[in-house]
Amino acid sequence: GESFDVIATPKPINIAYSEEKLDYHMDLAYYESPPGLQLLHCLRFDEEVKGGESLFVDSFAVAEHFRQVYPKHFQTLCTVPATFQKIHYDRENPVHITYRRPHISVNESGDIIGVFWSPPFEGPLLDISGTRCEQYFVAYKKFAEVRIPSLSL
Repeated sequence: GESFDVIATPKPINIAYSEEKLDYHMDLAYYESPPGLQLLHCLRFDEEVKGGESLFVDSFAVAEHFRQVYPKHFQTLCTVPATFQKIHYDRENPVHITYRRPHISVNESGDIIGVFWSPPFEGPLLDISGTRCEQYFVAYKKFAEVRIPSLSL
């Protein structure tokens, strides 16, 4: 695949190029088929810089825990399609990418086969009734709060 540098800039085109802290998320969720593995490395170490640590979590294990503890919320996140997007017109190479899918995908046996979590790159819910919308946001908030220290690195 391609290699490119992610460098904080004064006028970032998205949060990845800022100095803002990023919570757990996956990159490129707005692709139909996001990469299964992405390697990140530091180009230059600076002792004056605070932060910048990479945090990892087993999202499949978190989703399975979520299914056990909050089965109705789990079902909601398996059925309501979220909108993932990357929309940047004010740049050298404008881009408009959107993709809709539930946050959690299961196969016909109920096995979790995908977890898609990327709050900085989520757009509006589309074509969702009021009740389903409310259920979605309650489930979304609960999933965002799940923290299992033994599953994080």
